[in-house]
Amino acid sequence: MKTLLRIDASVRVDGSNTRILTDYFQSKWLSANPGSSVIQRCLSSNPVPHICNETIEAFQHSSGTSNGSTLSDTLIDELKKADHLLIGSPLYNFTLPSTLKAYFDHVVRSGFTFGVRQGTYRGLLNGKGATVITARGGKSSLEYEDDFQTAYFRAILSFIGINSVDVIALEGTALGQESKEKALSYGKQQVDWLFDRTDVLVWQGEFTEKDKQQIEYLRAGQADAITKGDADAYVGLCTDDIHLLIPSHEVVSGCAAFLNAEKALFSTMKFAHFQKFPFHIERSGNLAFEMGRQKVIMHKHDSRSNGVFSTYQKYTHIFRLTSQGWRFAVLMSKMTDERTLIFEQNRQTLEGIAYRMLGDLSDARDVVQETYLKWREVDFSSLHSPRAWLITVCSRTALNQLQSARTRRELYVGTWLPEPYLDKLSQDPSAQVELDDTVSVALLLALERLSPPERAAFLLHDVFDLSFGEIASILGKSNASCRQLATRARRRVQEQRPRFHTTPEEHHKLLYAFISAARQGDLEQLMAVLSNNVELYSDGGGKVEALFDILQGANQVARFFISIFDRYHQRNIAVQTLMLRFNGVPGILIYENGQLATALTIDVYAEQIHHLYAIRNPDKLSDFPAKS
Repeated sequence: MKTLLRIDASVRVDGSNTRILTDYFQSKWLSANPGSSVIQRCLSSNPVPHICNETIEAFQHSSGTSNGSTLSDTLIDELKKADHLLIGSPLYNFTLPSTLKAYFDHVVRSGFTFGVRQGTYRGLLNGKGATVITARGGKSSLEYEDDFQTAYFRAILSFIGINSVDVIALEGTALGQESKEKALSYGKQQVDWLFDRTDVLVWQGEFTEKDKQQIEYLRAGQADAITKGDADAYVGLCTDDIHLLIPSHEVVSGCAAFLNAEKALFSTMKFAHFQKFPFHIERSGNLAFEMGRQKVIMHKHDSRSNGVFSTYQKYTHIFRLTSQGWRFAVLMSKMTDERTLIFEQNRQTLEGIAYRMLGDLSDARDVVQETYLKWREVDFSSLHSPRAWLITVCSRTALNQLQSARTRRELYVGTWLPEPYLDKLSQDPSAQVELDDTVSVALLLALERLSPPERAAFLLHDVFDLSFGEIASILGKSNASCRQLATRARRRVQEQRPRFHTTPEEHHKLLYAFISAARQGDLEQLMAVLSNNVELYSDGGGKVEALFDILQGANQVARFFISIFDRYHQRNIAVQTLMLRFNGVPGILIYENGQLATALTIDVYAEQIHHLYAIRNPDKLSDFPAKS
């Protein structure tokens, strides 16, 4: 017979979301372990007092005679009897409730739950497992750490010897009934998975608690959407360029095609059950590759559950970290196509090379697609390095495309600016710095002044860290020539754009000060944030109103922006602004009467704005939210 120790930390007894889910877990536990017992410890109706000097002295002397020591002994005895610990704890002000902190203060005792051996602390409660159920009313932040509770649970439980800890986190429980029901549904899916899983999931690479929670939410969300037949909800879990690969079916690419495919599927198939059993997930940069098996059960009256819809399937999924968090990027069931998996592992690098070479996102995606088509035809098993082959083909294709792109730019109406690149945020700070430095509008403009071979040598060596031997094979030149090309390009880039590093906070502060002053018509404040020789570039592509030439000088630029906002007021145009990261730095989207009109970013150093880039060509704004 097994014992479950259940600890409820929610102040509310009725209507508590954590209690609803802990009730569900407890019922599953009792079903899975017939004849088991449950020890209930409610910290709301029976709170554990905070320790005081008397309690600490009782601990040190272990007399067992004081109330504090007696309570601690009781709590520790419960903990030792338990085979599994179940904790239900809402997130209070970023951390755990004080009553739960007091509980751990009583049970973490030397000689009882941990010991010291050869100068090292060792937990004494080995062999036990724990499940932590947390809930928050809002959504977790992608910009800063706002959950210190989960890390505390893992650390304190590990300290006393409980290393097997599962965390189920509910979000959005106070954002309306629909959001609450969705969160609870996701939570129950995760509880089901805990009891039905047969494999231990191995997380390889650097995953934060937030990463793990978001990926677990994706799995639960996928199961919820499939069993409910909700194609729109399913699409919301995916990247814009989602790829669906199923045996004997055509590859489905992009949100629109994926939505149509899922709607067609759900109109003919009804899923009674969908459950995933992942056994390995590995992180590589902004991608995570997961392998496992999934259980699919159709409704009994549906006789069409054959072929790809068999009961058990192997799967490989690729998650990508976006500015909205982790999302499904590739969904593959029964996938034996190693060729596609290799390509997807390198897709982001290929798109990065093509975008920096061309400065145009649409052209870059065309280059990546052309590289993929060539990849489908090659015998990759004979390649020494598939990655090197892909980079070579992508680079050469981009070089060829660059020739025609330059011709088009000579005919471009007005000032040409690179198409904005919406950041795919990285959890790796060093990788984010690289992104900031290498996709900035200023650098891409500087690259425009290089010859195609110089541009390729500089980017492949300085940004993507290829050797000159590898670059030589791509460009068809000698190692020495490629070294000279990169050196010459580096010197020209540095001459045209001296590098002054500015923190994101400083950049954001100046951008906010600028747009606020412009909206208020504050000439003095505008002049304070602009350098004397500031330059304004404006790209309308001949399709919308924009400056034809570069505007120079603080006074001219400041008065120009004041006149723009004056005209908005005179014409009764409602203006909204949205701060968003693109091209590696904070930028601003400007909406006119709810429609996106301008993407504005700045170049900052020495605590002043030196360049402003206003992209207004509607063809270049398609990756941003079209409406405010």
